[in-house]
Amino acid sequence: MAATKGKHGYDDESLAVRAENAKKLAAGYGWGKRSVEIVSIAAFCYLWGTLFMRVFNVFKNEEVSPLAKALTFPSIVVAIATADFMSGLAHWGLDTWGSTETFAIGPIIRSFREHHVDQDAITRHDFIETNADNAMVAVPFMFLWQWVPIYANGVWTGTTVHSWFLILTLVVFGTNQCHKWSHQSKPGALARFLMSTGLLINAKHHQLHHCGKFDRAYCITAGWMNAPLDAIGFWRKLENAITAVTGAIPRENDLVLIGHSSKKH
Repeated sequence: MAATKGKHGYDDESLAVRAENAKKLAAGYGWGKRSVEIVSIAAFCYLWGTLFMRVFNVFKNEEVSPLAKALTFPSIVVAIATADFMSGLAHWGLDTWGSTETFAIGPIIRSFREHHVDQDAITRHDFIETNADNAMVAVPFMFLWQWVPIYANGVWTGTTVHSWFLILTLVVFGTNQCHKWSHQSKPGALARFLMSTGLLINAKHHQLHHCGKFDRAYCITAGWMNAPLDAIGFWRKLENAITAVTGAIPRENDLVLIGHSSKKH
């Protein structure tokens, strides 16, 4: 007798495995990580505000040409595409390798494993839990960026490089928020508008990732980079190279938690 299909098209046996693992993974979110998350978001807001004021002051400077200022707009597009690619790289890496026991990054991997066993869990996360991991990653780079000159060797870089980094960090910070919206049945009006324009990934596009074994469509900010990266087999080539060097099996831990045998990969 064929197994019946339940929520999201999973069979009963897989749903039972996912439900049990979802409880265990959700229990792994404690006040230790919560405290780090709060500090990370506070640090991000401070550093981003500081960078914004540096760029804003450049725009007020009359020595900066209109052309230099106009270059800000293409830099915004490049920043979104860069953030989208980075979201895919991080998503692929944390989906594919390691486990909750992995040194240092185990707590971050936990949220990725939880999302695969219960993809609706992210819709129940508050603002801090949703966005803090990305803030945590961005803060060290933002701190170091404070020493990148905004005016050097007679050239203003604030309208291009600094504007790119300003938007990049903001979009990186909001990536998981975009991801959360793509799973909500009724996201807010602004989110729906941005999804309709293609500036943010929508639910239909993101569900490509949740079909099968979570091995494609990793970019979760705008989704712009998914088609070209999947078309050239970018992720499989990276996996093959890593497996050849280390012997590690892609998604071994993840497949077990979602009710698949890793040997079937």
